[in-house]
This record gives sequence, C-alpha cells and structure tokens, in this order.
Amino acid sequence: METAPGLSMLRAAHVCCAPGHDCGPLAEAVATRLGATLATGTPPAGGRLLLLYRDPVGCLAAAMAAGEASGPALERWQAGAREIAALRRANRARAPLLEVTALAGADAERLGMLGLWDGPLPAQAAPEDAALFVLVAADALRRSPSARRLAEELEASALPLPAPERLTPDPEAALAAIRRLQAPAAAPVPAPLGPDPVSAAQIALLEEELAQALDRLERASARADRAAAPVPATGTGETEAMMQLWIETLEGELEALHAARN
Repeated sequence: METAPGLSMLRAAHVCCAPGHDCGPLAEAVATRLGATLATGTPPAGGRLLLLYRDPVGCLAAAMAAGEASGPALERWQAGAREIAALRRANRARAPLLEVTALAGADAERLGMLGLWDGPLPAQAAPEDAALFVLVAADALRRSPSARRLAEELEASALPLPAPERLTPDPEAALAAIRRLQAPAAAPVPAPLGPDPVSAAQIALLEEELAQALDRLERASARADRAAAPVPATGTGETEAMMQLWIETLEGELEALHAARN
C-alpha cells in the first residue's frame, strides 16, 4: 500500500475504471464529486488520472451470484486488471489507484481526506448467500497464480483504505448457505381436520344403493297395483313409507356429496 502522502485531496482530470470490473454508479459519483471526466478506453494524454479497480473476490462473487461461471468471470477481471495496471505503471506520478469496494465503505473522514465529500458513495448490494460466493471466488483466485499476482500488484499500488469485512471468506456462513440450498422443499402444510375428501367411490356406492331402493319400491308398487291393495311390507319388513324415507335420505346424501366435489 502507498503511504499517507497519497491520501491528499485528489485532483483528477479523468477517472478510469478497469474494464469489466463493474465500478458502476460509484465511478460516476467519484467523477462528479471531483469535477472530472469519466473516461472510457484510453484516457487523454496529460492531466491527472484517478484509476479504479475492483478486488477479484468481490468481482467474482458478484458475477457468480448473477449466474456467470467463475472461469470467464476471472478471465474478464484479469483482462481489466492488466489494463489498469499498465496505466498505473506508465503514469505513477499522476495516477493514484483506488479499490472501489473499499472506497464505497470508507467513512466520512477518509472520504473528506480524498476530497470526496457529500456523504457515502454508492455501493453494490451484497448478493444473497454472499458468503458462499465469496468463499468460491477466493478459492478460484487461490488456484490462479496469474490472477493472484495481478491482485497483489494492484493492492500494493492502491491508496490505503480498509478492506471491507464482507470480502473475507466466512466458512461457517458459506456452510449454512450450502445447507439451505441442499435442504429439501418444505413439506406441504397439512389440511385442517375435517371430513374426508369426497371420492367417486363413495358417490357410486350411494347411487347403487339408491337404485336398489327405487327398484324395490317399484316392484312392490307393481305388486300392489295388480292386487289393488296397499304396498305390502318387503321380506325384510320395509313398508312403503320406510322405503320412501330411505330413498329421500339417499337422494339428500348424494346431492350433498356432489356439491362437496364441486
């Protein structure tokens, strides 16, 4: 890290962010507060520059949270890091370097020392399960010597700002996120206690019983007509009134079951 003299007020004419490092609204806010131009591509020759980059762990974690694979995201970060590192080497006397995530987390006093008054700078929201993505991103960086060398070079060249705690891999939080992702879907909420659902079998059984009752009544009525006498009791002792009552009861139950199914 550079020492305290680098923390004097910035007087940049152009603000340059490493391509693909997603500096976003923060770079625009910094340029506005400094009265500088936000440069895209190669900055004009002459004049002071302010170079911005994003740390690889934060950049990769955000990319993976957005659905990008870690390999292409790391390649994109390295390409932008090479460009900003080359600008820094060629313009050491007029091109201070800052890391945007740490800059977004700087307090009012530190921002005032840099000439960036008017309150906090905009910061990107941490993705859901950020600890998991940070842990995976840190491992991807560990396995890439070239990316590690670039990250170390940029970190050593940048003005000293406290590294935000959220970029530190947290194994316990990452493990909790993994367990949440692996957890089975929540069991369906049991239906409130009450009558059993009406089945087609129940309705068919009642319809068959009703048909048999109607048939018994019809046969008994036919015998009574032939004999010009009241309907006699059946072999089981059913009278006409009993059969009529049973038929009405069955019809009522069937109507209720059909209504419950619909």
